[in-house]
Amino acid sequence: MTRRGSDLIIGIVFMLSAFVAPAAAEVDWFRGTWQEALSAARVERRLIFADFYNQTCMPCVRMDRTTFADSTVRAAMGDLICLKLNGVSPEGRVVVAHLRIQGWPTLVVLDSTGTEIDRHIGYLAPTAFIAEIQRMRAGSGTIPDLRVRLAALPEDPHVLYELGRKLADRRDPDARSTLLHAVEACRAAGAGPADSAWWTIADVAWRDSAYAFETAACESILACCPQGGYADDVRDRLPDCYHRVGKDALAVAMLRDAARRDPEDRSTSVALGQSLWDWNIDRDEGVRLLREAALHETREPYVFMQLADMERDRGNVPGEADALRRAIALCGENLVLAKVLREQLARLQGSAAPN
Repeated sequence: MTRRGSDLIIGIVFMLSAFVAPAAAEVDWFRGTWQEALSAARVERRLIFADFYNQTCMPCVRMDRTTFADSTVRAAMGDLICLKLNGVSPEGRVVVAHLRIQGWPTLVVLDSTGTEIDRHIGYLAPTAFIAEIQRMRAGSGTIPDLRVRLAALPEDPHVLYELGRKLADRRDPDARSTLLHAVEACRAAGAGPADSAWWTIADVAWRDSAYAFETAACESILACCPQGGYADDVRDRLPDCYHRVGKDALAVAMLRDAARRDPEDRSTSVALGQSLWDWNIDRDEGVRLLREAALHETREPYVFMQLADMERDRGNVPGEADALRRAIALCGENLVLAKVLREQLARLQGSAAPN
C-alpha cells in the first residue's frame, strides 16, 4: 500500500466497521461487556486478556485464523478471562480512549483489579504469542520491571529505550524525555539503540503534531546511523515530514531522486505521483505516474484504488471504473475489500451491486 491512505481506503474503514464479524476462533472468548469482564476478574481473581481489533485490519483477521484458532494457544489461555473488543464499536471507543490504544491489533493483559500489566501491538504467530503472554504474566519487561532495572542502572541505554518505547505505546507524557535520555546514554556509551530511540521519538512527535520535532528526529537517524536498519524507512518518511513543515520543494526533490536511483522500483514513482497529486503540485504528472505504475502492478489493489480516486476527481468515469475493476481482480482473499469495491463500481455504473 502507498504511504498515505486514499479517501477510498479511509471510507472503507468506516463503511465496514458496523457489519463485519470476526472469524470464529478456538479461544474461549468471554461473552459479555468490558465492565462485566472486569467484575468477573475481581470476583474470580483472574487475569484478563483483551484483544482490541478492527474488522478492516488484516493482521487482526490473520490472528483470528491462525493464532486464536490454535489449540496450544487455547490451552495456554485457559485460566484467563479472554475478551475480544471491537475498537470502533461504541463500547470499544470508550475503552480504547481509557487505555490509550493506538493500533490494531493491540493485545493487553490486565490483573484482577483491571490494572494493565503489559501490551503488545501487532500480529503474533502462535508460538510467539504464547511466549509473549508468558512474559507478561511473569512480569518480565513490563513498565514496573523496567523501572526497577533502571533504578539499578540509570544510564543503561537499552533499558531506557525499552521503557521509553513502552511509555510511547501508552501515550505517556514521559515517553519523549525518556527516549531522549536513551539517545544521550547511547552517545555516552558509544553504542546502543540510538536509531530505534530516534524513530520512536519521531512517532511520538508525529502523534502530537510536533512535525518539526518529527523531522529533526528523522534527520538525526541519518546523521547517526546512515547505514542502519531504519535508514531506508527514514528516507521514505522524510518527504512527508518536509511537506508537513512546508518544505515541499525539498520533499519532491527527495522523491524524484529516489525514483531516478531505482527506476525499476515502482513504489518510488507511486510515492512521487501520489505526492504530486495530494499536495496539488502537478496533478497531471501525478496521475500519469500512477497510470504508468498501474501497467506493471500485478499483486496489490491499492495502486488502482488510488488511481480510481484520481480519475474520479478528474471526472473520468471510464478511467475510474477500469481502475476499480482491476483493483477487484487483485483483492484475492480480502473478500471484504472486494465487496466494497464492487459496490462502489455498481454505484458508479448506476446498477445494483452484483452478488
